[in-house]
Amino acid sequence: MDKEILDALGLAEGASKADVLAAIKAMKDEKAAAAQQATDAQKKADEAEAACRGFKADAFIAANKERISDVAKFREAYLKAPEATEAALALCRAPAAKPSDTRIAARDAKTPDATSGTGDSKAKIAARNKAVNEYMAAHKCSFQTAWSACRACDPETFAD
Repeated sequence: MDKEILDALGLAEGASKADVLAAIKAMKDEKAAAAQQATDAQKKADEAEAACRGFKADAFIAANKERISDVAKFREAYLKAPEATEAALALCRAPAAKPSDTRIAARDAKTPDATSGTGDSKAKIAARNKAVNEYMAAHKCSFQTAWSACRACDPETFAD
């Protein structure tokens, strides 16, 4: 057997053909085991990352629960694209402040019976278009994606 081949395989001079084949098989087995370990490690890393995304989604939803109407759909969207979903919620208007128990008579006297734009379909359409266009510009996404994201965080404006 060639001395260089025996040295490369870590075998002593005088090794047989069977010794050479066994050394090559052992190297192949080690390579396969290393590849399997890498695959297992990647799978565990992916599982850990998914769990982390889930925890982050739950924490974000808990912090913004008053602004989210459908938690299951919002969580699904968040898990697919967390940054885009957070940005979509940021673009949506904040929930109306809860009225206080004490009313100010002067304010009540000046408040009109109907606010401009209430019930006005043109104003609602304009608000929808503005939100969707801003989302599309900020996230470089399709109209459908922007519409879904905006609807998830502001169902009142996007209700049909």
